[in-house]
Amino acid sequence: MGFLLPALNKAKRQAQAVSCASNLKHLGQCFTGYAGDNQDHFPPGRQERSSADELWNTTNGPITWMVALHSYAGIKNNQYGLCRYPVNSIYICPGMIIRDNQGYQAYGYNQFLFGIKTDISGATTASIGNYQIPKSSRIKSPSQSLVLTDSRYSHDVEADRKKGWYLITNPTRQVCYRHSRQTRSLYTDGHVQADTESGILLAILFSMELQKYRNIQSHRNRSGDIPARLCALLSFSQ
Repeated sequence: MGFLLPALNKAKRQAQAVSCASNLKHLGQCFTGYAGDNQDHFPPGRQERSSADELWNTTNGPITWMVALHSYAGIKNNQYGLCRYPVNSIYICPGMIIRDNQGYQAYGYNQFLFGIKTDISGATTASIGNYQIPKSSRIKSPSQSLVLTDSRYSHDVEADRKKGWYLITNPTRQVCYRHSRQTRSLYTDGHVQADTESGILLAILFSMELQKYRNIQSHRNRSGDIPARLCALLSFSQ
């Protein structure tokens, strides 16, 4: 029986990747529905409901992008802030190691394209620059504009590497390559694909609009290597 285990494990990993892609495809439909009801905008990472930063507050916490999509995902949950989702939720990747209600959600939102948060005054803020949330139909090259990808809570502690997180604010530390060293990623046009580290970093760079480097698409069409000067500029490591 021992010789069957590698094949069984491979089949399991493949099934997890397929299920993950299905989750992201469903979430893509939810984003489309949300945009249709909100003047063509996707939600920000979170919308603050009080002047305090109460991310974990289930009553006064912010409307995270997950909460914003609840009605479109058929989730009857009026909890705010970071919610605890069941393991069979579309927010939970079956390949995530910690999948209980302390594992958070598996998919990180691209804050470089959609911003981290809007405060109670409506101003959009982010830790790296200020981002105005673009209309989804006006996003340049939507097939290359990242929305969600597999994430991890942190790179530093082993237990945190087994969890997910709701935002991608540092792609070299928070993206999780849990599917045979690849992620599953949702793009603005609704398609889902497998990405390697170089693909994710290029997608993030593309999302930042990089006015000084408008030839980013030509880099994507080459070998897939990340230009060293761009990595150095943004403190991203290859």
